[in-house]
Amino acid sequence: MLVQDVTLLEPGTMVDRYGSTVPDWAHPTSTAYRAWISQRARSEDQAGGRRAYIGDWVAFLPSTAAPTAGDRIVWDNLTFEINGPPLPAYVPRGGTRSLHHWEAALQLVEG
Repeated sequence: MLVQDVTLLEPGTMVDRYGSTVPDWAHPTSTAYRAWISQRARSEDQAGGRRAYIGDWVAFLPSTAAPTAGDRIVWDNLTFEINGPPLPAYVPRGGTRSLHHWEAALQLVEG
């Protein structure tokens, strides 16, 4: 099922002018995975003359990935943001659960 090549981007960190640690997208960590990505919904925002496309997608990532909310996924020249915490999917085994894969809601905004 995981037939698409994707790159999971996790931001580096930097200290801002107030001394707070903040994400640094200029220096992300990238890790390649096999995944399945599919579009769930799409809409357009044309308020105030804006011509924006908003897509809601979902990514299924292997259990070896460690996605978090706000990370980014690059696939087929598109960059998505993980929208909210990814959901773990477990396989029950003898009363204990074993992580099978991750399900991450993605959002793509263009324009």
